[in-house]
Parts: sequence; C-alpha cells; structure tokens
Amino acid sequence: MASIRKHPRSPFWFACYTLPDGRQTQRSTKIENKQANASRAMEVAIQYEKIVKVARAGRMGENQARSAIAAIYEIVNGEPLPGATIREYFQQWLGEKKKELSGGAYVSYRAKVKAVLDVLGRRADADLTHLDRKTILDVRDSLVDLKSVSTSNYCVKLVRAILRAAKHDGLIDTNEADGVAAIKIAAIDRVDKMPFTMPQVKALMAQADDEWRGMMLCALYAGMRLGDISMLQWGDINLSARRIEVKTRKTGRRINVPLAQPLYDYFSARQADDGPVFLRAHTVVEREGRTGNLSNKFKRLMARAGLIEMPKNKGGKKGRSAKRVFNPLTFHSFRHTATTLFKEAGVPHAVVMDIIGHDSDAVSRAYTHVGDDAKKDAVNMLPILE
Repeated sequence: MASIRKHPRSPFWFACYTLPDGRQTQRSTKIENKQANASRAMEVAIQYEKIVKVARAGRMGENQARSAIAAIYEIVNGEPLPGATIREYFQQWLGEKKKELSGGAYVSYRAKVKAVLDVLGRRADADLTHLDRKTILDVRDSLVDLKSVSTSNYCVKLVRAILRAAKHDGLIDTNEADGVAAIKIAAIDRVDKMPFTMPQVKALMAQADDEWRGMMLCALYAGMRLGDISMLQWGDINLSARRIEVKTRKTGRRINVPLAQPLYDYFSARQADDGPVFLRAHTVVEREGRTGNLSNKFKRLMARAGLIEMPKNKGGKKGRSAKRVFNPLTFHSFRHTATTLFKEAGVPHAVVMDIIGHDSDAVSRAYTHVGDDAKKDAVNMLPILE
C-alpha cells in the first residue's frame, strides 16, 4: 500500500510503493515536506501505485502512462500538464496567426496546415512530441507527389515555424523540422513565369469586359499585383497629379506610380469620388480574403483568348486533391511584361524597380532616390495598345 515519508536530507516528501517486480521503492514527490502538504504528497504516492497496478496487468499503453503522469504533474504544480496533439497545436497556432495575417495569407496558411494534417492522418492525433524528423520527411515526400515541390517545401517551412513556437511554449525540447532540408527543384521541372507578348495582351483585351480591361491596364502600365488592383480605391488615384498612390498588400511598401496615358484615359472616363475602382473584384477578395477565385477567372479569360487550354477533369474526377498543373502564363506575367517593356525602352534598372516595386526591403531602400520625373518619363516610353 502506498505511503509517504520524510527524508532527513531532502526538503520533499517521498512516496513509498511497490514496483511490478515486487521490490519496494521510494521516489521524491517534489512537494515540500511540511505537514500541510502531506495530503497532496499522499495523492502523488497513490498515483504511483496506480501506475504500478496498470503495468502489472500488462495494460500500460502510451495513453495510460501519459494520463498518470499528467495527474501527478497537476497535483504537484496545481495546473494541468502542458501538452497537445499535433492536430490540436497546429490548429491552435493557426488560430493565433489569424489575428496577425491578412485574409489571403491566412487562407494560404490554413490550406498548408490542412495539407500536412491530411498526410499525417491518424498520426496527427498523437502527442506533439511524436512529430519527429522521419515523420516530417514522410510528409514532405508525400506532398511532392500530391501537390508540388514548391508546396512541399513551403509546408516544411510552416511546420518548422509551428514547432519553433511549440519549443518556445515548452511543449517540445527540439525542433525536429530543423533537420529537414528543402527539396531542390530540378531545372527540367521548374516552371518559370513568362511575360505576355503584346499580341497576347491584345488578344486578352479583346476577350475581356470593361473591369478586366482596367485591371490588366493597371498590371501592364503600373506593374501592380492582382491583390493590390482588386483592392484599389478611387481615393488612391490622383488624376490631377496623374499618379497612383497606394500601399501594397504583400510587402507593405508605399508605391507612387505615374499614370501612363492609357491608364489615365481609362480612369478619367470612369472617375468616381470614392469606393472600389473594380467593384466585382473587390467584392470577391473582401468576401474570400484571397485572390484565388480571381486567378481562376483570369485563367478562363486566357483560355477564351486561346493562350492556354483549361484542364479537363471529366475522366479522372480528381478534383482538388489532384496534383496542380502549373502554367508559365498567369496574371502575374503582366509584371514580367511591364519589366520587359521598360528594359526594352532603355529605362534604368533603378527606375524600373521603383515603379514595379521589389520584395526586398534592402533593394527598395536603395531606390528611394528615384524622382517623379524619371518615373513619368519611363511610363511614357511604354507602347500604346491599339
């Protein structure tokens, strides 16, 4: 029967009990050996004895052991044992990130977390400490087959960030994802984004409605991203100064882009006091928090213009689980087109980067000296769509 005793050379109560093989033993409870703490120390001794009984019966599984340890931890510390399953902690981390991220970034994170948990399956319900290097490698390699190399590498980075937070929270001792390298994308498998040619741009314009024409003009003549274009407000457009002044969603960088004549003409003909410039696109992104739906709509526009073929899923019906097929032409290609046109016109690299905007803070800071006149001259060098 379990009991407790004081040790002459220890400040803690000791629990006395019998091991499964019949040997008597004692173990410190880590509870200070004052009389007021005797009942708590006895509870710990009883828990040790329960563990022994379960082990003697051959029923000591992981869940039973973890439950017993958790009970002892709570008796000693007065609070539950910190811990979580892989699924629980990943969802908890995601919930915290929702407060910090933009809608589009959060949706992307959520999709990646779901992809990792889907690959783990029932393993995701194991304790977080079970997410070892071998398991993460398995997730990485499975995602290459299911999705793509880039998606797989992104998911590993995300797992690494989540485990870094778990280590900070004291739930794990080692970030096992630190030892998992990214998979190199072979040159033959890499799909580089291509710029649109001017004939292709004209083919797109011929198939587009008025809103898509305006959005494509913003991308072509101002080098703007689809997300920034969709959220563009009339207050961001200064027609008297002939420029767009807006803070980019991706980098948080403020851009000041002079209006090329085609873009100025488009805005002048539709000028409004306030509100979104492109109402339908704005509504989609506001509702969904991302531009994925708009990208799909643009893909269908490219198909109507004869630039790509839409994938056919009628036979296999693979749906969303199918491995994605990447195309070198996307809406982002307009940024490559704009960069190409600027360079072909002989615009200095620093001016091009200031107009297009660059993801690197270091590069952006280096180009802060570019003046408005240089940028106006640059946009006036771009070809006019006929």
